[in-house]
Amino acid sequence: MTTYTRWLIIFSATMTGCFFVASSGGFRGLVKYDSSYLGLVIFILALAATFYMGKICGEIDDYIKDIKYKQIPNFKESILKKIGIVRYVAESCFDLGLLSTIIGLVMMFLGMGSDVLSLITTIKNALSTAFIPTLVGMIANLVLRLQMFIAEHAIED
Repeated sequence: MTTYTRWLIIFSATMTGCFFVASSGGFRGLVKYDSSYLGLVIFILALAATFYMGKICGEIDDYIKDIKYKQIPNFKESILKKIGIVRYVAESCFDLGLLSTIIGLVMMFLGMGSDVLSLITTIKNALSTAFIPTLVGMIANLVLRLQMFIAEHAIED
């Protein structure tokens, strides 16, 4: 099985998961309840990095199949540098998710009033801002790391 095919399977499974999340209203909640919009930023970054990984996997397959690519000096190093860019994005997705946790907790402490109803509303909104992007960042990190693992494994063989 080619590296690109493996990437395509992961991409298809991820998009199927996104479809089920969207059909249950998950993306609407991502925009509605995340006042920092970091969850949306994380999702867009992860999607762009996923497409870039697909391009990298295609280049790896070309390298494996075609003799003329094997004559390119430092091909493996250039692929590993490209994978390094995706690694940085994956770590950034995770870090942005953690940042949203801090932002949500700060919003919770700054917005506390004396009224019980406003306190409950503030806590609900702040925790949504805190945890929804964190979840998106963790999932994005896991998917991108799996894609990087497959690409790195293929280039080392």
